[in-house]
Amino acid sequence: MTPQDLCQNHELKAVVDEARRHRGKTVAAHAQGTAGIRNALQAGITSIEHGYGMTDELCDLALELGAVLVPTLATVFAPLDEATMPDYHFRKKSRWAGITKENIAHAMARGVPIALGTDAGVVEHGRNLSELSYLEALGMDSLAAITSGTLTAARLLGVDDRLGSLEAGKTADFVAVDQDPLRDIGSLGRPENVVLVAQAGELRKDLTRL
Repeated sequence: MTPQDLCQNHELKAVVDEARRHRGKTVAAHAQGTAGIRNALQAGITSIEHGYGMTDELCDLALELGAVLVPTLATVFAPLDEATMPDYHFRKKSRWAGITKENIAHAMARGVPIALGTDAGVVEHGRNLSELSYLEALGMDSLAAITSGTLTAARLLGVDDRLGSLEAGKTADFVAVDQDPLRDIGSLGRPENVVLVAQAGELRKDLTRL
């Protein structure tokens, strides 16, 4: 470990310790490369956003520490237009898209907890659930992908006592679609398929009676 890594680890640990002092708050780290992911995990950070450089060693560490991976796959599944960027940039992004897909698929196979997330602005707002299809494309079971965006995400944020699943006593935010999302997970992300929206148990949209 270099002196720079040691300094970064001390700084990260200070952030984690300070957050815990404030009613046990957790910390997320935007880390793409292997060194940054390792430093974040060793400091006790709860979730890794992106995590493109996940290795087998880092999967072991994440599993040991109970850390969650939020892979933001829209950034690597988005089509690249070679005409809009320098050649070196196009080649780098193409290479990393392949590396990322391989690494995230391996982390999933290893059982690293996955929560759904996207980079704001990378995906058009209202289209965020395209991320579900990307998780499925890398080998995640459809129900597990849906759980990553509901109960797993709620647990990560510490709000699973009231959100993340349909249970008595919870807030009752949910949607219903006119297709089976276990057969077509993309249906959850297409607004035209949403026939019912409930917010805190109150119907905001209901096409089921038409």
